[in-house]
Amino acid sequence: MLFLKSQNVAIIIDESAKIKNPETKVAQALFELSELFKIKTIMTGTPIANRPFDIWAQIYFLDKGLSLGTSFDEFKTATNLSNDLANDKIKQDLFAKKVSEIFQKIKSFSVRETKTGRHTISLPSKNITDVKVEFENVQQVMYEQVRKDMYIVVQQGDTSIFDDSSTSLKRMTRLIEIASNPKIIDDSYNRNSGKEVVLQNLLEEIMGRDEKCIVWSSFIKNIEIFTQRYACFNSVKIHGKMDINRRNKSVENFQNGEAQILFATPQAAKEGLTLTAANNAIFYDRSFNLDDYLQAQDRIHRISQKKDCNIYNLVMDDSIDLWIAKLLSAKKAAASLGQGDIKLNTYKKIADYSFGDMVKDVLGCKENKDD
Repeated sequence: MLFLKSQNVAIIIDESAKIKNPETKVAQALFELSELFKIKTIMTGTPIANRPFDIWAQIYFLDKGLSLGTSFDEFKTATNLSNDLANDKIKQDLFAKKVSEIFQKIKSFSVRETKTGRHTISLPSKNITDVKVEFENVQQVMYEQVRKDMYIVVQQGDTSIFDDSSTSLKRMTRLIEIASNPKIIDDSYNRNSGKEVVLQNLLEEIMGRDEKCIVWSSFIKNIEIFTQRYACFNSVKIHGKMDINRRNKSVENFQNGEAQILFATPQAAKEGLTLTAANNAIFYDRSFNLDDYLQAQDRIHRISQKKDCNIYNLVMDDSIDLWIAKLLSAKKAAASLGQGDIKLNTYKKIADYSFGDMVKDVLGCKENKDD
């Protein structure tokens, strides 16, 4: 702190969305030091990484509340994309108005450029396809048991475990896991899940075109299973349990070597990597996090990509996957409004708050809680 007081110091924070939570130690430290920097610059491609209120801490670091107010709680309440917007037109209009005001309040000191903006960079097209998947029979029984009865008995090693998934978030996570691949939680599941069958067909099609592919999954066990299963394509992997040297080796083999498929978790590989050797990305499953999804897409759709990009979302029919798709779409629309990418009248035409009602059916009950 003495150094900052005695010198003219500038700070540049890249990927500033990482300080979106004002309660973290890093954010608190930056808030304390903020006024000691002579120049402050933040940079991010996703200022609203998941919900509109994500931008508050980033701007507060710059101006200590002059633009968006000094109370995070008040800002969050006004800009929260919550489930209770579903059937309340008044709340919807107020939410849209508050979010539309965000960029207006910060545009005097902001520069926002997108791939389709006025300084457009030349990139190949990006084609997004939702691929419908049907449950495998035993997989569907497991899914319905958790959804309706809120528990399931699973096998881990030699032990049978009564897994009580009574809390909403835990139950949602469990439903995502089962819709993805029951092998994640149950060692006794020895079938090919619905998504595994579709994944194999897609990979065979892509390999038949002599193209490379990234397969994204939020679950490390999937990454390990698939890397081994598709070893014939010299597949490589990236996930959070690998050290940085092993991750870098995977990137090198994929970008410049013989590896045709990269299996990766968005949490470990969504930022800072150029993976344009591939022009295909398969989202085997998706989380609630918009930033994970968009950043992972951009690993292949960026400067140096020469081919059209294909994004495939595997969506299990009649499952939590449909709700996640609706939620991510709603978050993306709200982010576009708050970042100034679209106008309020455009947002109102595309806004869809139905995820708030869908969550009740997903949980098999009348709960109405935020994710």
